[in-house]
Amino acid sequence: MDSKLSENIKKGFKEIKAPESLYDFANQVPDIVESMNLESPSNYQYNRRTKKTIFATISALACSALFIFGVNQSISFANYVDKYRFFLNCQNS
Repeated sequence: MDSKLSENIKKGFKEIKAPESLYDFANQVPDIVESMNLESPSNYQYNRRTKKTIFATISALACSALFIFGVNQSISFANYVDKYRFFLNCQNS
């Protein structure tokens, strides 16, 4: 059954008439791709990693700023944070 199906598909594709311009375009595609200045995959991964690093850094700075703002502005948050030993050590230095 699979062989009959594949034969019918092949016959169907042979009967389809494609315009000559499509064949011309297909022949030109390799030249077009070569003329394009595409980035190598290693550069793409490097740029992606750099963007992730920058995003992580900015996120960490934003969280730190919110934490410091919360400690300075909210008395209850400052009292809550005061219970933890790590923050006491940071405060004393």
